[in-house]
Amino acid sequence: EECGIALLELEPRVFSFNNPYGACHECTGLGEKLEVDPELVIPNKNLTLAEGAIWPWSRASHKVGPSLPAGRQGYYFWKLSELANKYKFSLDDEVKNLPKKIIDIILQGDEKFAASSAHKVGETGEPRPDGSSGWEGVIPSLQRRYLKTDSEWTRAEIEQYMVVKKCPKCFGKRLKPEVLAVTVGDKSIDNISEMPIIETKEFFDNLLLKLNINKLKISKPIIKEVIDRSQFLIDVGLGYLTLGRKTGTLSGGEEQRIRLATQIGSNLSGVLYILDEPSVGLHPRDQHRLIETLKKLRDLGNTVVVVEHDYQTILNGANWVIDIGPGAGKHGGRVVFEGTPARLLKSNTLTGDYLSGRKTVSSIKYKVSIIPNTKYLTVVGAKENNLKNIDVKIPLGKFVCVTGVSGSGK
Repeated sequence: EECGIALLELEPRVFSFNNPYGACHECTGLGEKLEVDPELVIPNKNLTLAEGAIWPWSRASHKVGPSLPAGRQGYYFWKLSELANKYKFSLDDEVKNLPKKIIDIILQGDEKFAASSAHKVGETGEPRPDGSSGWEGVIPSLQRRYLKTDSEWTRAEIEQYMVVKKCPKCFGKRLKPEVLAVTVGDKSIDNISEMPIIETKEFFDNLLLKLNINKLKISKPIIKEVIDRSQFLIDVGLGYLTLGRKTGTLSGGEEQRIRLATQIGSNLSGVLYILDEPSVGLHPRDQHRLIETLKKLRDLGNTVVVVEHDYQTILNGANWVIDIGPGAGKHGGRVVFEGTPARLLKSNTLTGDYLSGRKTVSSIKYKVSIIPNTKYLTVVGAKENNLKNIDVKIPLGKFVCVTGVSGSGK
Protein backbone atom coordinates (compact mmCIF):
# COMPACT_ATOMS: atom_id res chain seq x y z
CA GLU A 1 0.00 0.00 0.00
CA GLU A 2 1.40 3.38 -1.02
CA CYS A 3 2.24 5.84 1.76
CA GLY A 4 3.27 8.82 -0.37
CA ILE A 5 6.87 8.85 0.90
CA ALA A 6 9.70 8.70 -1.63
CA LEU A 7 12.98 7.37 -0.26
CA LEU A 8 16.16 9.17 -1.23
CA GLU A 9 18.92 7.40 -3.09
CA LEU A 10 21.42 6.30 -0.46
CA GLU A 11 24.58 8.34 -0.90
CA PRO A 12 26.98 10.01 1.58
CA ARG A 13 25.26 13.40 1.54
CA VAL A 14 21.95 12.06 2.88
CA PHE A 15 23.71 10.95 6.07
CA SER A 16 25.00 14.46 6.81
CA PHE A 17 22.94 16.88 8.90
CA ASN A 18 24.94 19.69 7.28
CA ASN A 19 23.40 18.83 3.92
CA PRO A 20 19.76 19.69 3.07
CA TYR A 21 19.32 16.22 1.56
CA GLY A 22 19.82 14.61 4.96
CA ALA A 23 19.01 17.32 7.50
CA CYS A 24 15.76 17.22 9.45
CA HIS A 25 13.29 19.68 7.89
CA GLU A 26 12.01 20.89 11.25
CA CYS A 27 15.34 21.97 12.80
CA THR A 28 17.46 22.16 9.60
CA GLY A 29 19.93 19.69 11.07
CA LEU A 30 20.57 21.47 14.37
CA GLY A 31 18.79 18.87 16.49
CA GLU A 32 17.29 21.60 18.64
CA LYS A 33 14.91 24.52 18.41
CA LEU A 34 14.32 27.75 20.24
CA GLU A 35 10.91 27.53 21.89
CA VAL A 36 9.03 29.90 24.15
CA ASP A 37 9.16 28.72 27.78
CA PRO A 38 5.92 29.19 29.78
CA GLU A 39 7.98 29.71 32.97
CA LEU A 40 9.73 32.69 31.38
CA VAL A 41 6.50 34.11 29.99
CA ILE A 42 4.84 34.11 33.43
CA PRO A 43 7.77 34.04 35.91
CA ASN A 44 5.87 35.46 38.89
CA LYS A 45 2.63 33.59 39.61
CA ASN A 46 1.82 35.98 42.47
CA LEU A 47 1.00 38.80 40.04
CA THR A 48 -2.35 39.29 38.36
CA LEU A 49 -2.81 39.59 34.60
CA ALA A 50 -3.81 43.23 35.14
CA GLU A 51 -0.52 43.82 36.98
CA GLY A 52 1.51 42.50 34.05
CA ALA A 53 2.03 38.82 34.94
CA ILE A 54 2.59 38.06 31.25
CA TRP A 55 6.15 39.33 31.12
CA PRO A 56 6.47 39.95 27.34
CA TRP A 57 3.30 42.03 27.61
CA SER A 58 4.11 43.56 31.00
CA ARG A 59 3.64 47.10 29.67
CA ALA A 60 1.11 46.15 27.05
CA SER A 61 -1.15 44.39 29.57
CA HIS A 62 -2.17 47.65 31.24
CA LYS A 63 -4.89 50.03 30.20
CA VAL A 64 -3.75 53.03 28.20
CA GLY A 65 -2.47 55.74 30.54
CA PRO A 66 -0.03 58.66 30.64
CA SER A 67 3.00 56.37 30.40
CA LEU A 68 1.53 54.15 27.70
CA PRO A 69 0.92 55.50 24.18
CA ALA A 70 -2.36 54.52 22.58
CA GLY A 71 -2.55 51.84 19.90
CA ARG A 72 -0.64 48.56 20.08
CA GLN A 73 -0.01 48.83 23.86
CA GLY A 74 -3.74 48.81 24.59
CA TYR A 75 -4.44 45.93 22.24
CA TYR A 76 -3.26 43.10 24.49
CA PHE A 77 -5.21 44.30 27.53
CA TRP A 78 -8.33 44.62 25.37
CA LYS A 79 -7.93 41.05 24.10
CA LEU A 80 -7.28 39.71 27.62
CA SER A 81 -10.43 41.46 28.85
CA GLU A 82 -12.43 39.88 26.03
CA LEU A 83 -10.98 36.46 26.87
CA ALA A 84 -11.80 36.91 30.59
CA ASN A 85 -15.43 37.72 29.76
CA LYS A 86 -15.69 34.70 27.48
CA TYR A 87 -14.21 32.17 29.94
CA LYS A 88 -15.48 33.80 33.15
CA PHE A 89 -12.24 34.65 34.98
CA SER A 90 -10.89 37.89 36.43
CA LEU A 91 -7.78 39.78 35.32
CA ASP A 92 -7.41 40.83 38.97
CA ASP A 93 -6.91 37.27 40.26
CA GLU A 94 -3.36 36.14 40.98
CA VAL A 95 -2.15 33.77 38.27
CA LYS A 96 -1.47 31.02 40.84
CA ASN A 97 -5.19 31.00 41.65
CA LEU A 98 -6.38 30.66 38.05
CA PRO A 99 -7.52 27.18 36.87
CA LYS A 100 -4.99 25.22 34.79
CA LYS A 101 -7.41 25.16 31.85
CA ILE A 102 -7.49 28.98 31.81
CA ILE A 103 -3.69 29.21 32.00
CA ASP A 104 -3.41 26.76 29.08
CA ILE A 105 -5.83 28.82 26.99
CA ILE A 106 -3.99 32.06 27.80
CA LEU A 107 -0.64 30.54 26.85
CA GLN A 108 -1.54 28.17 24.00
CA GLY A 109 -4.76 29.60 22.53
CA ASP A 110 -8.31 28.30 22.35
CA GLU A 111 -10.02 25.72 20.15
CA LYS A 112 -11.65 28.29 17.90
CA PHE A 113 -8.28 29.70 16.85
CA ALA A 114 -6.80 26.24 16.37
CA ALA A 115 -9.74 25.20 14.19
CA SER A 116 -9.59 28.31 12.03
CA SER A 117 -7.53 27.70 8.90
CA ALA A 118 -7.92 31.20 7.47
CA HIS A 119 -8.31 33.67 10.35
CA LYS A 120 -8.29 37.38 9.71
CA VAL A 121 -5.10 39.26 10.45
CA GLY A 122 -4.76 42.98 11.11
CA GLU A 123 -2.05 45.42 10.05
CA THR A 124 0.08 44.62 13.11
CA GLY A 125 0.22 40.94 12.21
CA GLU A 126 -2.03 40.06 15.18
CA PRO A 127 -5.43 38.30 14.87
CA ARG A 128 -8.14 40.94 14.65
CA PRO A 129 -10.12 41.55 17.86
CA ASP A 130 -13.44 40.81 16.14
CA GLY A 131 -13.74 37.30 17.53
CA SER A 132 -13.51 35.71 14.09
CA SER A 133 -10.22 33.99 14.80
CA GLY A 134 -10.48 33.23 18.51
CA TRP A 135 -7.57 33.64 20.92
CA GLU A 136 -4.15 32.85 19.43
CA GLY A 137 -2.32 32.36 22.71
CA VAL A 138 0.74 34.13 24.08
CA ILE A 139 3.23 31.42 23.10
CA PRO A 140 2.04 30.88 19.47
CA SER A 141 1.92 34.67 19.07
CA LEU A 142 5.53 35.07 20.21
CA GLN A 143 6.68 32.13 18.06
CA ARG A 144 4.94 33.56 14.99
CA ARG A 145 6.40 37.02 15.50
CA TYR A 146 9.86 35.55 16.04
CA LEU A 147 9.74 33.60 12.77
CA LYS A 148 8.24 36.37 10.63
CA THR A 149 10.05 39.47 11.86
CA ASP A 150 12.99 41.02 10.00
CA SER A 151 13.95 43.08 13.05
CA GLU A 152 17.00 41.89 15.00
CA TRP A 153 15.78 43.94 17.98
CA THR A 154 12.44 42.10 18.00
CA ARG A 155 14.18 38.74 17.75
CA ALA A 156 16.49 39.59 20.66
CA GLU A 157 13.50 40.79 22.70
CA ILE A 158 11.53 37.56 22.16
CA GLU A 159 14.59 35.35 22.73
CA GLN A 160 14.53 36.45 26.38
CA TYR A 161 11.50 34.18 26.79
CA MET A 162 12.87 31.22 24.82
CA VAL A 163 14.93 28.15 25.70
CA VAL A 164 16.73 25.57 23.58
CA LYS A 165 14.84 22.27 23.38
CA LYS A 166 15.29 19.06 21.43
CA CYS A 167 13.66 19.12 18.01
CA PRO A 168 10.20 17.48 18.35
CA LYS A 169 10.55 15.91 14.88
CA CYS A 170 13.97 14.22 15.01
CA PHE A 171 14.34 14.25 18.84
CA GLY A 172 17.81 15.77 18.60
CA LYS A 173 19.10 13.27 16.03
CA ARG A 174 19.36 15.98 13.35
CA LEU A 175 18.51 13.74 10.37
CA LYS A 176 15.35 12.92 8.41
CA PRO A 177 13.29 9.92 9.62
CA GLU A 178 13.92 7.99 6.39
CA VAL A 179 17.68 8.40 6.88
CA LEU A 180 17.47 7.24 10.49
CA ALA A 181 15.61 4.14 9.27
CA VAL A 182 18.72 2.91 7.42
CA THR A 183 20.68 0.39 9.50
CA VAL A 184 24.05 -1.35 9.37
CA GLY A 185 24.26 -4.43 11.56
CA ASP A 186 20.87 -3.53 13.08
CA LYS A 187 22.10 -0.09 14.14
CA SER A 188 21.19 3.28 12.63
CA ILE A 189 23.68 6.10 12.20
CA ASP A 190 22.38 7.85 15.32
CA ASN A 191 22.73 4.62 17.37
CA ILE A 192 26.38 4.44 16.36
CA SER A 193 26.91 8.17 16.96
CA GLU A 194 25.71 7.76 20.55
CA MET A 195 28.17 4.94 21.30
CA PRO A 196 31.57 5.65 22.93
CA ILE A 197 34.31 5.42 20.31
CA ILE A 198 35.81 2.35 22.00
CA GLU A 199 32.43 0.57 21.61
CA THR A 200 32.13 1.80 18.02
CA LYS A 201 35.42 0.08 17.18
CA GLU A 202 34.26 -3.14 18.85
CA PHE A 203 30.98 -3.00 16.89
CA PHE A 204 32.76 -2.75 13.53
CA ASP A 205 35.34 -5.37 14.55
CA ASN A 206 32.47 -7.79 15.18
CA LEU A 207 30.67 -6.71 12.01
CA LEU A 208 33.65 -7.81 9.90
CA LEU A 209 33.31 -11.30 11.37
CA LYS A 210 29.58 -11.53 10.58
CA LEU A 211 29.52 -10.42 6.93
CA ASN A 212 29.58 -12.95 4.11
CA ILE A 213 32.27 -12.94 1.41
CA ASN A 214 30.25 -10.91 -1.12
CA LYS A 215 29.41 -8.18 1.39
CA LEU A 216 33.00 -8.10 2.63
CA LYS A 217 34.30 -7.37 -0.87
CA ILE A 218 32.24 -4.17 -0.89
CA SER A 219 32.40 -3.05 2.72
CA LYS A 220 35.77 -4.20 4.10
CA PRO A 221 37.83 -1.16 2.95
CA ILE A 222 35.25 1.24 4.44
CA ILE A 223 34.89 -0.66 7.71
CA LYS A 224 38.69 -0.96 7.99
CA GLU A 225 38.97 2.83 7.65
CA VAL A 226 36.40 3.34 10.43
CA ILE A 227 38.24 0.88 12.70
CA ASP A 228 41.62 2.52 12.06
CA ARG A 229 40.35 6.05 12.71
CA SER A 230 38.57 4.89 15.86
CA GLN A 231 41.83 3.33 17.06
CA PHE A 232 43.68 6.63 16.49
CA LEU A 233 41.21 8.38 18.82
CA ILE A 234 41.49 5.58 21.39
CA ASP A 235 45.29 5.84 21.26
CA VAL A 236 45.18 9.53 22.24
CA GLY A 237 42.95 8.73 25.22
CA LEU A 238 39.60 9.73 23.70
CA GLY A 239 37.88 6.35 23.53
CA TYR A 240 35.23 7.56 25.98
CA LEU A 241 33.90 10.26 23.61
CA THR A 242 30.90 9.67 21.37
CA LEU A 243 30.93 10.57 17.68
CA GLY A 244 27.84 12.72 18.23
CA ARG A 245 29.52 14.88 20.89
CA LYS A 246 29.35 18.59 20.03
CA THR A 247 32.70 20.35 19.63
CA GLY A 248 31.59 23.14 21.97
CA THR A 249 31.46 20.66 24.87
CA LEU A 250 35.06 19.46 24.38
CA SER A 251 37.94 20.68 26.52
CA GLY A 252 40.97 22.36 24.96
CA GLY A 253 43.05 19.24 25.54
CA GLU A 254 40.43 17.00 23.91
CA GLU A 255 40.26 19.23 20.83
CA GLN A 256 44.04 19.17 20.48
CA ARG A 257 44.18 15.37 20.75
CA ILE A 258 41.40 15.01 18.14
CA ARG A 259 43.45 17.12 15.73
CA LEU A 260 46.45 14.94 16.58
CA ALA A 261 44.51 11.76 15.74
CA THR A 262 43.33 13.35 12.48
CA GLN A 263 46.91 14.06 11.46
CA ILE A 264 47.95 10.47 12.13
CA GLY A 265 45.05 9.28 9.99
CA SER A 266 46.14 11.51 7.11
CA ASN A 267 49.51 9.67 6.88
CA LEU A 268 51.38 12.87 6.01
CA SER A 269 55.17 12.93 6.21
CA GLY A 270 57.78 15.67 6.24
CA VAL A 271 55.60 17.89 8.44
CA LEU A 272 56.70 19.90 11.49
CA TYR A 273 54.13 19.57 14.30
CA ILE A 274 54.26 21.94 17.28
CA LEU A 275 52.02 21.05 20.24
CA ASP A 276 51.52 23.08 23.40
CA GLU A 277 51.20 20.75 26.40
CA PRO A 278 49.31 17.88 24.72
CA SER A 279 49.16 16.09 28.09
CA VAL A 280 47.03 18.83 29.67
CA GLY A 281 43.92 17.36 31.28
CA LEU A 282 45.21 13.80 30.95
CA HIS A 283 45.29 11.44 33.93
CA PRO A 284 48.72 9.78 34.45
CA ARG A 285 47.07 6.47 33.50
CA ASP A 286 46.55 7.75 29.94
CA GLN A 287 49.94 9.40 29.38
CA HIS A 288 51.62 6.37 27.81
CA ARG A 289 48.96 6.23 25.06
CA LEU A 290 49.62 9.84 24.13
CA ILE A 291 53.38 9.27 24.06
CA GLU A 292 52.98 6.24 21.79
CA THR A 293 50.77 8.31 19.46
CA LEU A 294 53.38 11.07 19.25
CA LYS A 295 55.99 8.44 18.43
CA LYS A 296 53.75 7.12 15.62
CA LEU A 297 53.54 10.63 14.21
CA ARG A 298 57.35 10.85 14.33
CA ASP A 299 57.77 7.42 12.73
CA LEU A 300 55.71 8.55 9.72
CA GLY A 301 58.65 10.80 8.89
CA ASN A 302 57.59 13.96 10.74
CA THR A 303 59.21 16.27 13.29
CA VAL A 304 57.28 16.60 16.55
CA VAL A 305 58.01 19.51 18.90
CA VAL A 306 56.09 19.62 22.20
CA VAL A 307 56.17 22.31 24.89
CA GLU A 308 55.74 20.16 27.97
CA HIS A 309 56.26 19.88 31.75
CA ASP A 310 55.23 16.23 32.07
CA TYR A 311 58.18 14.08 33.14
CA GLN A 312 56.87 10.98 31.30
CA THR A 313 56.82 12.83 27.99
CA ILE A 314 60.31 14.28 28.59
CA LEU A 315 62.03 11.08 29.76
CA ASN A 316 60.07 8.31 28.00
CA GLY A 317 59.03 9.99 24.77
CA ALA A 318 61.53 12.60 23.62
CA ASN A 319 64.67 11.90 21.56
CA TRP A 320 66.01 15.39 22.21
CA VAL A 321 65.33 17.94 24.95
CA ILE A 322 65.79 21.72 24.85
CA ASP A 323 65.65 23.28 28.34
CA ILE A 324 64.92 27.03 28.52
CA GLY A 325 65.75 29.04 31.66
CA PRO A 326 67.27 29.29 34.10
CA GLY A 327 64.33 31.19 35.65
CA ALA A 328 61.13 32.90 34.51
CA GLY A 329 60.52 36.33 32.99
CA LYS A 330 63.64 38.50 32.90
CA HIS A 331 65.54 35.65 34.57
CA GLY A 332 64.87 33.30 31.65
CA GLY A 333 65.20 33.38 27.89
CA ARG A 334 68.37 31.28 27.62
CA VAL A 335 69.07 27.74 26.41
CA VAL A 336 70.50 26.08 29.53
CA PHE A 337 70.62 22.58 28.08
CA GLU A 338 70.02 20.64 24.87
CA GLY A 339 70.63 16.96 24.36
CA THR A 340 69.21 13.51 25.09
CA PRO A 341 66.99 12.78 28.13
CA ALA A 342 69.82 10.67 29.61
CA ARG A 343 72.23 13.60 29.43
CA LEU A 344 69.56 15.92 30.87
CA LEU A 345 69.46 13.82 34.05
CA LYS A 346 73.20 14.41 34.49
CA SER A 347 73.09 18.13 33.66
CA ASN A 348 73.50 20.87 36.23
CA THR A 349 70.11 22.50 35.53
CA LEU A 350 67.01 22.99 37.63
CA THR A 351 65.03 20.63 35.38
CA GLY A 352 67.79 18.00 35.48
CA ASP A 353 68.10 18.25 39.25
CA TYR A 354 64.40 17.59 39.86
CA LEU A 355 64.00 14.89 37.19
CA SER A 356 67.03 13.00 38.53
CA GLY A 357 65.89 13.26 42.15
CA ARG A 358 68.86 15.36 43.29
CA LYS A 359 66.26 17.93 44.32
CA THR A 360 62.79 17.08 45.54
CA VAL A 361 59.61 18.85 46.51
CA SER A 362 59.24 18.93 50.28
CA SER A 363 56.67 16.41 51.45
CA ILE A 364 53.40 17.92 52.56
CA LYS A 365 52.00 16.98 55.93
CA TYR A 366 48.29 16.50 55.46
CA LYS A 367 45.98 17.41 58.28
CA VAL A 368 42.79 15.46 58.63
CA SER A 369 40.20 18.12 59.27
CA ILE A 370 36.46 17.87 59.61
CA ILE A 371 34.53 20.46 57.67
CA PRO A 372 32.26 22.25 60.13
CA ASN A 373 28.64 22.92 59.34
CA THR A 374 28.67 25.05 56.23
CA LYS A 375 26.63 25.91 53.17
CA TYR A 376 26.87 23.69 50.11
CA LEU A 377 26.41 24.08 46.40
CA THR A 378 24.36 20.97 45.60
CA VAL A 379 24.21 19.48 42.11
CA VAL A 380 21.29 17.06 41.77
CA GLY A 381 20.80 14.49 39.02
CA ALA A 382 23.72 15.52 36.79
CA LYS A 383 23.66 13.33 33.67
CA GLU A 384 25.26 15.33 30.87
CA ASN A 385 27.75 13.45 28.64
CA ASN A 386 29.45 10.77 30.80
CA LEU A 387 27.70 11.52 34.11
CA LYS A 388 25.33 8.85 35.44
CA ASN A 389 22.61 10.90 37.16
CA ILE A 390 24.83 11.80 40.13
CA ASP A 391 24.35 14.08 43.15
CA VAL A 392 27.30 16.14 44.42
CA LYS A 393 27.70 18.46 47.42
CA ILE A 394 30.41 21.13 47.14
CA PRO A 395 31.23 22.93 50.42
CA LEU A 396 31.35 26.69 49.94
CA GLY A 397 34.32 28.73 51.13
CA LYS A 398 36.65 25.71 50.81
CA PHE A 399 39.41 24.59 48.43
CA VAL A 400 37.65 21.83 46.46
CA CYS A 401 39.44 19.51 44.00
CA VAL A 402 37.60 17.41 41.40
CA THR A 403 39.77 14.57 40.10
CA GLY A 404 39.55 11.29 38.19
CA VAL A 405 40.78 9.61 35.03
CA SER A 406 40.32 11.31 31.65
CA GLY A 407 36.70 11.09 30.51
CA SER A 408 35.29 10.18 33.92
CA GLY A 409 32.98 13.20 33.89
CA LYS A 410 34.92 15.85 35.78
